Amino acid sequence: MKKYQYHVKVWGGFFNSDLKKEHNYESGDYIFDTKEERHAFLNNLIEIEKQLKVIPFFSSEGAEDLLNKVKRTGTNTTFMYNLTEGFNCDVATVLHRITEFNGEQVYTTLDMGINYPYKAAKKHLQKQWYPGFNDYPFGDNFDYGFNDVKTVSEWITGAFTPKY
Repeated sequence: MKKYQYHVKVWGGFFNSDLKKEHNYESGDYIFDTKEERHAFLNNLIEIEKQLKVIPFFSSEGAEDLLNKVKRTGTNTTFMYNLTEGFNCDVATVLHRITEFNGEQVYTTLDMGINYPYKAAKKHLQKQWYPGFNDYPFGDNFDYGFNDVKTVSEWITGAFTPKY
């Protein structure tokens, strides 16, 4: 069943071990049923950051939001976030590949995390994850440059970030 969700990914120095003791939040992905719930979550983090005098560095909400936050004084730690929304945002994007050498086929996967954009996943599959480069289906010591390794099939599964 399709469910429209609101996703925020948060990360950065705001979540380091010292500051985490102050606010008890983990970096990572958070999923909400409404835009208002997500907004309240972010506002809570922003209020905590104000109290701790932490300056956010990046926001997908745009430059004006960033400039308003940077005007505050504080430490050089960062609180970064990225907002996405769509159907089933909590579904992981996974790269899949079947590779063959001398008749032996090996299946490998790479979990890209939840709600990862399809275009970025496709680029990663083609240019940043292939046999001998971040994917070692026949082991780390196998010579991928001189052996006849064939890609039998590769594909991407997941719920993808819609185009805006």
